[in-house]
Amino acid sequence: MNETVTLIPDSAVQRAPKGRLSGKVALITGAAGNLGQKIVRRYLEEGATVIMTGRDLARTEAARAAALADTGAPDARAMVVVMDGADADSVRAGIAEVVKVHGRIDVLVNNAGSAGPKQPLENLPLSRQDLAVLRDAGSNDTETVGDAARNIMVVAWNLVRAAADAMGSGGSIINVSTIFSRTDYYARAAYTVPKAALNSLSRKMAWELGTRGIRVNLLFPGPIASERIRTVFATMDTLRGDPQGSTASHFFDMMALERSVEGAPQAKTFPTPTDIANTCVFLGSDEAAAFSGHDFEVTHGMAVRQESSATYISRPNMRSIDGAGLGVLISAGSQIEDSIALARVQADAGANVLLGFHAQSAFDDAKLLLEGHPRIEVAWFPRHDHSVMDEVLADFTARVVPLAGALVLPTRPAGYFAGPLASASDALVERFVDDELEANIAVARTLSRYWKEQPELLHDPRFVFVSNGDDGEGNVYADMLRAAQEELIRIWRDESIVDVGHGKRRQPEWGNQIIRYTNAESESLSFAAGQAARIVLKERRIDSINLYLPASIEQATGAKRAMAGAAENITGLHLGKVALITGGSAGIGGQVARLLALAGAKVMMVARRESELEAARARIISELEDIGFSGVERRVRILADIDVSDMASLKRAMDETLRAFGRIDYLINNAGVSGAEEMAVDMEVEAFRRTQMANLVSNYALMQLAVPLMKAQGSGYILNVSSYFGGEKSLAVAYPNRSDYAVSKAGQRAMVESLARHLGLTAQLVAVHEHNERSGAERLIAAL
Repeated sequence: MNETVTLIPDSAVQRAPKGRLSGKVALITGAAGNLGQKIVRRYLEEGATVIMTGRDLARTEAARAAALADTGAPDARAMVVVMDGADADSVRAGIAEVVKVHGRIDVLVNNAGSAGPKQPLENLPLSRQDLAVLRDAGSNDTETVGDAARNIMVVAWNLVRAAADAMGSGGSIINVSTIFSRTDYYARAAYTVPKAALNSLSRKMAWELGTRGIRVNLLFPGPIASERIRTVFATMDTLRGDPQGSTASHFFDMMALERSVEGAPQAKTFPTPTDIANTCVFLGSDEAAAFSGHDFEVTHGMAVRQESSATYISRPNMRSIDGAGLGVLISAGSQIEDSIALARVQADAGANVLLGFHAQSAFDDAKLLLEGHPRIEVAWFPRHDHSVMDEVLADFTARVVPLAGALVLPTRPAGYFAGPLASASDALVERFVDDELEANIAVARTLSRYWKEQPELLHDPRFVFVSNGDDGEGNVYADMLRAAQEELIRIWRDESIVDVGHGKRRQPEWGNQIIRYTNAESESLSFAAGQAARIVLKERRIDSINLYLPASIEQATGAKRAMAGAAENITGLHLGKVALITGGSAGIGGQVARLLALAGAKVMMVARRESELEAARARIISELEDIGFSGVERRVRILADIDVSDMASLKRAMDETLRAFGRIDYLINNAGVSGAEEMAVDMEVEAFRRTQMANLVSNYALMQLAVPLMKAQGSGYILNVSSYFGGEKSLAVAYPNRSDYAVSKAGQRAMVESLARHLGLTAQLVAVHEHNERSGAERLIAAL
């Protein structure tokens, strides 16, 4: 049987493409741009089927034709889908079209974006009217801050939300950010702040989609060699007022690598679009199967930290804080409890506080709660209406005091934004952009303008962004806002310093961000409020932008309490001293023991009843532990069954104190009796004698034992707690039914006046007249 063989020429054979991306379906956004076209070409060269997306059909089709011609790839491996990435419906329709044709998506390269308005913070356009003003002044900007956020960050978010369900295990998402989202970049906040939010979005998506086998990575191009970057840097030099080439030199200085590009001499230069495209090829290929949640920097080794951060390890000490004469704005959304707590700490430090709420209902409620407060004024401060914000600041400044500081809370409370990012609703995405990214930039713009117009303030302006507390759901959205505001603060600082250097501003503005959601303890808010007051009301600068609360305040600081109380302000004043306190279980004696222990002294509390002494000691030890003292069990001792009318009992008190602590620096003669409470003519002599023994002779007996020790030490203090009824030198106070008590207290006073001269400076004696427990104790401590 004869067979016929037909030979088919090689040119007619449809061979399967070969390459690192062979068989993969890749969707590339912004495909008609300079970088997008380079990525498309490299993907075609490596065998991928490429879907090119863009808003302009003709431009994208032209880019497709050029890419096919350059690579020789067949028509079937390049497809154009028109979509507006900022429009969620447009994106969903485009993804549906891709799935209908190709059945799946293996690689998503989120490359699309825009430049955003190129304006310093004070001039950023928030509305179409703002854009019109800029254009009248010669600007060619076409986007508002909100437009830029949608065209930069929301585009990527929309693509992931729509495409993730079309991606199987092994899928790769590559989000193209910029290294400038982590650096100073004068007049580019509208571009870099959304990019910074995208950085956090990508890292959170990596965890979320990782359970489905989809990897998400971040690509950080440096300044890419192009005519565009030269134009941008030239514009920045002009806006800053620096010589041409200054911006380029600044970034060259951050690079580690010198390189020869296209035959040019080796030098510091910018990475090329091909460098970026090659990295995208790797990340889209199976060679990158183990990489997810990683940053890939194509920057020639630019030295840029991933995050500017530090964690608090000490409590806020308010002893050196004085806000007198200063005004502080607290811009809140609807967080009444949090904002009032912040306001009270500022006011307690002496500042005048303007507490402004974005939410009208929160303003109404807070106004009732704070009505009549001498230092806190409540106002409506809507972040979407910058004219109202300007008016509120101007009014407060005219009536009260200029504002030198500001605390800015998120617009929405903790938990308002929640749920998986990949399945977030359109409404939630829009609300996040409007109420957090755009609104917080609006507050920053308002403050930047305000401070620029102020005559010299008492100190340089300070601002702090304060996050919400833990939302209990991973704080995903809070971290996106954290990343965005870190970049906003970085640019704000830089622009302010540059402007001062060129005489455009009087005083530099400096700020930080306090991150509360890393701590879920009840003391979190108080801790943050104290730290915020220290930043705003002091003049020092903290370089780190993000200041995190520790997961455990006690473990980090050694204290359970978030802030030092008034009593703690004496901490250390009596460190190393030893006090013997009679009647130490309650009343003035108990308060003196507490205050001396807080001030660092070791105390021996003696009294009759052991149960009362144990309770008093437990209270003091608990407070010492709360504020971070160590060895508290050794610092506070008690001795029961001490009767001050019994001389042997007093000797035992002295001996036990010396055995426990080795010395006595303070003798506090506080114990005594109230007397017989009878009229003088009816009182038995023995009752009179008992009162004198307990209240007067006991003082002398202990002094006789203590004074030689104090003279040997070279110092000592003896304080006898007297009474108003002991009279004064030239005034006797009648106390008819308590004459025994009055005489004993008068004797205390006379004894001190006599012995103080005899003993000299080696042992100071003071008779303190008792009032109430707290004031009496405080007067005794002051005497020491």
